[in-house]
Order: sequence, then C-alpha cells, then structure tokens
Amino acid sequence: MAGRIDRPTAIAYPVSPPMPIRVIERLDLTDVTLVAHSMGCGVAWAYWDLYRDEYLQRFVLIDQPPVLASFPDWPEDMVIRSGAPHEAVDVPAFIVALRSAHGEELAAGAVETMFTSAMPKEQKAAVVQQMLLTGRAEASALMFSQIALDWRDILAEITIPTLLIGGEASLFAVQYIKDLSAAIPDSKTHVISARDGGSHMVIMENAAAVNAAIRPFIESTPLTRF
Repeated sequence: MAGRIDRPTAIAYPVSPPMPIRVIERLDLTDVTLVAHSMGCGVAWAYWDLYRDEYLQRFVLIDQPPVLASFPDWPEDMVIRSGAPHEAVDVPAFIVALRSAHGEELAAGAVETMFTSAMPKEQKAAVVQQMLLTGRAEASALMFSQIALDWRDILAEITIPTLLIGGEASLFAVQYIKDLSAAIPDSKTHVISARDGGSHMVIMENAAAVNAAIRPFIESTPLTRF
C-alpha cells in the first residue's frame, strides 16, 4: 500500500497504524501480506502492538532496525548488531539541525547515504523533492518520534511468517538483520548484494530483486485461515 495525501504532515507512532487498517477494512481485505520499507516498518510494528494479526497473514519488512539510537554504555559489537545509526546523546542536536535553515541540505545529504553510487543523480534529486513535500518542522518531529521508540520488546510476540530484506550496501550495518531474525520466531532473511543495488533504497535501485525475494516467500507460506 502506497499513496499520497494532499497535505503531507508528520504523524507520530503509534497514531499511524489506523491508516492501513482503515484501507484494509475499506477494501474488505483479509489474509494481508503487509510489506513495509524503512520508516514504514515502524508502522508495521506499531500495527502489531495494537492489533496483532488482525487481517494479517504475513510481514515483509525491508531494511529497518527495530532500534535507531544506541546508548553510551552499549558494547561496540552490540551497537553494530543493533544496526542503530544514531547515538542517543546526539539525537537532540540532530533534530534541531533538521528544523534549521540547513534542513533541506541535510535531507539531500541523507538521501546520498540511501543509494549506491550507481543510482542516477536525477532519481536521487526526485527523492529529495518528495521528502521536502513535508515541512522540516513536521519531518523533524516524525524523525524524533521514530528514533525515540524501541520495538525490540514486541519482536518475540510476532507470530506470523516474516521476511526480512536487507541490503549489503545499506546505511544500516547489515549484521542487524541476523539479530532481528533471531528475535522474530517465524522469520527468514534475504540480503541483496551491493553489486545488485542492495542499498537502503533497494526498492528503487532493484525492485526486481526485491520482488524475486518476496514472491517465493508468499508461495511458501500458504494461508492458514479459511
């Protein structure tokens, strides 16, 4: 499910999960495979926290650690395995910078880290323009909401089959996906190589590779509710 709204604003977790469930109910869907990428994974985890497996049959979660800020007392290997790209002590300054006059410049720099060098500049620029549809104040509030949450406590409670897709060239340390899979009982992993466009934005760089991972996962996990 993807879409565009007339007035993009920041919607904090866990307020956002009612949005997909309203679409599911409006379309009268059942046995849904919920595919989420990046910040959308936070919506998926919040959905599970609130509604569990209501209407859901499977998760496909693409390139997002369940925790985004590490603490000073974490051992280095724990930081790497968590995939957290931020240090908690630096988050306030980062959020203020996003709201500042340099916010658009920071957004452009962030987009550069999301792709491999093979991605055409004009496509990166198009992503930046989409990001800037949301005001910097609203975007920084949403980013703070995302960074402040830690979803690790609910992972063991996920009972539906889950496919975790990562990228070898992602901005997140790829080791996180092993720990994430170990925490979710019925989960599988698929890492797309750097040479195949395995960046954080692999859904754009190599959508065919993403779909090639998802299709057999769906076919191998038949419906359990009739």
